Formats: sequence, structure tokens, C-alpha cells
Amino acid sequence: IEFTSRISFEDENTCKIIADSLEIETKNLVNDRAVVTINVDKKDLFLLIKAKDSVSARAAMNSYLKLIDVSLKVLQKTTEE
Repeated sequence: IEFTSRISFEDENTCKIIADSLEIETKNLVNDRAVVTINVDKKDLFLLIKAKDSVSARAAMNSYLKLIDVSLKVLQKTTEE
């Protein structure tokens, strides 16, 4: 299974910060069931997920969506201070 998900951000800087934080995870979350590649185009972040089955694809997507959510919350807190 292979699919791409596009996530749009308010600005290019936020997109780059989130992409940079996720890039680290693509190297640390390596397994034999799913591979995630991250690409950025201005304010859009693309997650390309290649998985052996639908369960692995869903698990990878859920993991990255949660990482994006946490990264956005941390970024928001640091910019408030």
C-alpha cells in the first residue's frame, strides 16, 4: 500500500519546523512494515507512506499525525512565551 497525505500549514516557517522535527523520526521509526518519506512545498507538508498492509499504513499515519499534533502544541507554547 502506498499513499500520500498533504497537510497545509498557515505559513512556510511552521511547515519547515514541523517537517524538520518529523525528519528525525523517519530515521528513528524505521521498521520493515512501513516507510515514511517527508517532502515540503512552501506551506504544504507531504507524507508518503509505503506499507506492507493496511494495518501498518494506518499505524504509520496515526503515529505521524500524533507527532505533528504534539509538535504544533510545543511550537505554539514556545511562541507564546
